[in-house]
Amino acid sequence: AYEVLSAGVAGGGDGPQAWRVELVLRGQSVLYRRAAAVLAPYKYAGYPLLLEVLAPDVQQQQASGAPAGAAAGGEGAAAAPAQGAGTGSTPHFLSPQRIGLVKAATELAWLTGAACAPNAGELVRSGGLAALAALLHRATATAGVQALQELGPTDNRAVLLAHVCRGLAACLSVEAGRAAVAEGIAAAHKGQGQGQGQVQGATGSVLRELLRVATMQRAHAAAEAALVALGHAAASPPLCAALLEAGALPFLLPLMFKYDVTLASDTTQDLPLPFGSCAPAAPAKPAPANHHHQAGGAGYAAGSAGPGSASGLSSLPSLGSSSQGGGAKTQGGTAAAAGGNRPATSPTRPAVGFMPYPRSQSPPRPGARTVGGSTGSATGVAAAAAGAAGGSAGSGGGSSLREVFGLPAVRASEPVAVSFRAMLAAQAVARIAGLLPAPYATEGSAAARQALASALTPPLAGKLGAADPRPALVSLCTTTESAQLIWSAAMRDELLTALTAMREQLDAGAGTAQVTAAPGSTALAGWQFSSLTRELQVGGVYVRVYCQKPTVLPQDTQGFCKALVRYLYDRFVVPPAGAVQPAAILAPEHAAVLSDTKLVLQALGCLLDAEPRLLGLLASRSAVAPLVGALRPASAAAWAASKGGASTDAQAALAPAAGLATTALQALLKLGAHAGCVAALADEGTARTLLHLVHAPPSPQALRLALALLRTLAGTQAVLTVAAEQAGALYILSQLLALVTHNTPSSASASASDTTTPTPATNSQPLATASSTVTGTEMASGTAMAVAEELAGLLARLMAAPGQGSGISLMLQRLLPPGIVGALAAAGAGAGGAGA
Repeated sequence: AYEVLSAGVAGGGDGPQAWRVELVLRGQSVLYRRAAAVLAPYKYAGYPLLLEVLAPDVQQQQASGAPAGAAAGGEGAAAAPAQGAGTGSTPHFLSPQRIGLVKAATELAWLTGAACAPNAGELVRSGGLAALAALLHRATATAGVQALQELGPTDNRAVLLAHVCRGLAACLSVEAGRAAVAEGIAAAHKGQGQGQGQVQGATGSVLRELLRVATMQRAHAAAEAALVALGHAAASPPLCAALLEAGALPFLLPLMFKYDVTLASDTTQDLPLPFGSCAPAAPAKPAPANHHHQAGGAGYAAGSAGPGSASGLSSLPSLGSSSQGGGAKTQGGTAAAAGGNRPATSPTRPAVGFMPYPRSQSPPRPGARTVGGSTGSATGVAAAAAGAAGGSAGSGGGSSLREVFGLPAVRASEPVAVSFRAMLAAQAVARIAGLLPAPYATEGSAAARQALASALTPPLAGKLGAADPRPALVSLCTTTESAQLIWSAAMRDELLTALTAMREQLDAGAGTAQVTAAPGSTALAGWQFSSLTRELQVGGVYVRVYCQKPTVLPQDTQGFCKALVRYLYDRFVVPPAGAVQPAAILAPEHAAVLSDTKLVLQALGCLLDAEPRLLGLLASRSAVAPLVGALRPASAAAWAASKGGASTDAQAALAPAAGLATTALQALLKLGAHAGCVAALADEGTARTLLHLVHAPPSPQALRLALALLRTLAGTQAVLTVAAEQAGALYILSQLLALVTHNTPSSASASASDTTTPTPATNSQPLATASSTVTGTEMASGTAMAVAEELAGLLARLMAAPGQGSGISLMLQRLLPPGIVGALAAAGAGAGGAGA
């Protein structure tokens, strides 16, 4: 038909008039839109004629001195111009005389390429990739960055960009197209883009131009097609690196932040996604036993999705073979196989414009449906109907290219259109980073994963790995504060400001021939949010947030517990080089370090309360050593402040010492419920530290907590040895006598009557002065007597212990009247410490 219409006067025609050629192209486009499932088993044989229509525009691009580099378009890229249409006489491709024909040709190119994988491969081999890239370059280069953003959905340039990007998506969905682009980009880096007889100049910047088209605000069809093309390009590791170099992250990440979280879930549930699905996944049907993966459309079982089946493109990649990244096909309910959908025509006279698969590859099966209208199996008819609808009912994979590109150019809802673009951008980013699961998995780029983890935080970056991108987008566009994730509007604004600056830097270099690396991946890899600089994160958990919400446990509680203990170990046991030494942690200049340490101790206590089984992890000397080490700076500071004539700095250190000691003792008391932890705490060094805190407590609360822990350990040999042989019992006795002396009614009235001559603090009464120094006022009488009873009870328990208890009794008998010692002994026998 084309030959007849384009015949000259000698052949009985009147020449290749453009409107006739356009009619032929539009007629074929109508066929492929309405009956793609029927035409899918046939390789389209009209690409040489189709690309001949675009040859004048391609040659104009080549003559315009485009920047060198990129994908070689395959053989036949520089086809001869159409009859009567030389390069110099051909109107501009956007002129009224030319735009209709160019749009019709590019539309047919993507429709045929999206119909089946063999067509896409043939389009690449025929030079269609280079021709489409040339048109893309011309359409974007002749319009500025701002002009592209203002293009409406029905503008001729926008419609042409949509067709071109869809055709590029079809080419990039097959391995041949990705390999051609990667080869051309490598040649561009070497400066070998010109003078090779092929149209390479425009294709060198095809990835960067696709990124710019993806940011078009009003032309949704073109932007969506560009995003799908970028997602297919990410199946190739070299192209992933090229995308990062072209600045993929600064272009794509801002699109994800435009998702409308106010949309109802059912509004976006039916949107077609190329690399996933918003609907719940249906269980996959088992594959037939005789399913063969053969190239070129070899025999497939009835009802299976062969390479020539339109519905077989419903999973990733939409048009690729099984060797592509994540290109597995699921079984069940697909279009008729190639061999069963063969027309009843002679193999020597195929249908005009089509080339059926060789019969040697796919022999006809009995009962197969024919194009001529003969009866066929019900399965084949139903499968063809399912394929015509754009996908397999039971495939469970992503949507085919025809489904994704089947949305109208003008959308009824702008928020839905913008949100759909955000979903496509999220899938493209996930493909570049290799985050999506099978069957959409790609090798991805480690640099992209690192950049996403820094820019979006690791939890949000991990959410991009889901087949449904909506939960991740909702998290990105809302405010979240949890133990694993902190994400706020201020963080979004900070990141968007940086991404905008990176994108402006890229736009400033647009249209130049020099290939330069984009700043995106490198800058984002070390990105840090200013609002998170003071947030302490241990084991992937924000400690402050966890302490505020301790009922919400981290996913890995065991790992979190180990990380907390490790933090304390590095702080108090073996500090790394350059770290704050334990003795200096109470200094005013290290207040932030002290605050972080107290948060870690508090978090450890909350974690042990919520998960008592984790106590088994602390049942060793090395595990409890960091917690005991946290007591020593507080004990030393309180001891120094209790001395007579203590310096102002020593007095100022009491308040932080009290907070550190209290928090550490509260965590240590959790260990008393576990026998293994008690055995680990039964150490003479631990006992001495606790007795020092009893002798010179930084606060009344710290005193009571130290007494509670000593009561738990009173029956251990280590505590008895320190109390009997190292005068530990005298520390307890001296504090007991000081509290009783200064809180009885007679001593209180005496101190009230003598206000002009205060008694200086001496070593003979260190405990009373220590208590009053810390609190600023003397301990309340009732509280003091309660503490005195606890001290007396502890002494009584130590005296009652077998073995070492007799030595403690002899020590006390030398210092106290026999009646008091007897009362203490009676308290140890069960009478309590109040009577003593």
